[in-house]
Amino acid sequence: MSMPPVPGAIGDVMSTVLVGLPLGGHIAMWQDAGPVSYWRVIGSPPLRDRLGHGVLARSEVAPRRFREAGLFNAENSVLFLPDRYRTADGQAGGVTVQLEPVAPDVARMAAGRDDFIALFQWIGAIALAAARRGEFLAVETGGWQIPFTPYVLMMAALAPDDAWYSHVETGPIPTGAPIWRDQRSDADATSQVLRGPARTDTIAAAGHLASYAISTWRIHPFELGLSFGPSPFGPWPG
Repeated sequence: MSMPPVPGAIGDVMSTVLVGLPLGGHIAMWQDAGPVSYWRVIGSPPLRDRLGHGVLARSEVAPRRFREAGLFNAENSVLFLPDRYRTADGQAGGVTVQLEPVAPDVARMAAGRDDFIALFQWIGAIALAAARRGEFLAVETGGWQIPFTPYVLMMAALAPDDAWYSHVETGPIPTGAPIWRDQRSDADATSQVLRGPARTDTIAAAGHLASYAISTWRIHPFELGLSFGPSPFGPWPG
């Protein structure tokens, strides 16, 4: 069994980074206010088992809006993803990931159709996990500055009649996108909402609805990030 990469040596400087979406064996990262960079993931670290599940450290990028953050060592291209909470005995854990820099077109060409399908299935799964934690999940442009549009916001919402609904909201309106195009919107509307009874399958289906909306943005998924925040409705009990 190979040993995990060491985050750094004495004297190394580690910078805080925001992590993008894992896709086709690659990830994107944002360091400080710099542009997005692209990296090949070496080996098989449990990225999708950790990212998006509420267990990793976060940075607040806007009031009550958080993104998962890591520590990156430029000396050895190792990313350390610290746990959000300490263990019962006060220990701090995390995951180390060995990376290799690549050009943007290399990362993009590595992702095939099955990788995109798996990505949005994963987004649906973490939308469900977020609802159970009492959080919303938003897919937005990545980085430290959030323009708040375009976006897809997913959560479980409680109606006045105490019924729970799966709430998926996007802006701008995804003109021509499957399913979204079949819903009526006001002529001056800048966003669109799809709602249905909250069940495990309907909340998880938000990942597919997000993929349809995002396909109209002309933005590659490597340029997107995930934001989390407290839902005004609390945890979904389903």
